[in-house]
Amino acid sequence: MDYRYPFLNASNLTSLIRAILFLGVLTLIFIPENSYSPWLPSIIYGAGVILDKLDGYLARKLNQDTKFGSKLDMWIDSFGFIVAPVLAVGSGKLPSYYLILSSAKFIYEGLKYQRKIRGKKIFALPENDLGKYIATFQMIFLTAVLTPIINAETVYNIAPVALAPSILVFIRDYLHVARYRN
Repeated sequence: MDYRYPFLNASNLTSLIRAILFLGVLTLIFIPENSYSPWLPSIIYGAGVILDKLDGYLARKLNQDTKFGSKLDMWIDSFGFIVAPVLAVGSGKLPSYYLILSSAKFIYEGLKYQRKIRGKKIFALPENDLGKYIATFQMIFLTAVLTPIINAETVYNIAPVALAPSILVFIRDYLHVARYRN
């Protein structure tokens, strides 16, 4: 490792590969569906999901867990939660309201920032892995939705149930950082 660039470690490089994969999903938004394999979106996005688990493992195993790496991972996750739903909605595989998932993190951060500029305290979130589990569920759900074998009608029927936990966690977290809830 080049110590002039300590952020270029195995974990962060794995995260950057995820970002490149998610950029690949983004490009598919602008390409006609009939010009690529119907499996390509789920393969590219799914590879990014697998690497999401690998980058965290590498960070812990190689003692490369840094604040920069955590932020990088979180923002790449957020980017994936933008491009996959946009592609799925654009191709008719998800209802348009599922794009709420794409904006939820930014609304949450915006509400926290609004509290900050108004001089209100922002309380720390307690240690809780529920958000991580729900994010993993969303990644797996989106990977499945992007496959050609999943029936759009079935997805439309289960989409509200799949989306609800994510939205509820964002609401719960905001209520906690604003101390509307203990």
